Amino acid sequence: MFQKLENRLENIAKQDAIREAYLKTDKEFLKLGVSSGACCVTALVEGKELFISNVGDCRAVICRGGWAKALTKDHRAAEVDERTRIEKNGGYVELHRGAWRVHGVLSVSISIGDAHLKILGSG
Repeated sequence: MFQKLENRLENIAKQDAIREAYLKTDKEFLKLGVSSGACCVTALVEGKELFISNVGDCRAVICRGGWAKALTKDHRAAEVDERTRIEKNGGYVELHRGAWRVHGVLSVSISIGDAHLKILGSG
């Protein structure tokens, strides 16, 4: 039981480290003063463990026996939970040219950069 708890705590620490790396990358990108942004997906392989994370609509998939399975969830304004999160944080999402977009501009709801949308509740 203690080994399982220790493994879980180690996994939480790794998840926190990955989250912190994304936040630091975003902060450094914003310092550049570039108006655009980026999406990304990362994979950390440690022994037999695989930790996958993403920002935006980059997707990790695993393929076996001719089938593909998504391992990440896209962060898109079209997702109800993402629209709710954005609106709860003071932003807005609108249908523009057939797609849900943050502030009528960006279809992804979380990105690295895109400073002009950070104040609008997009991550």
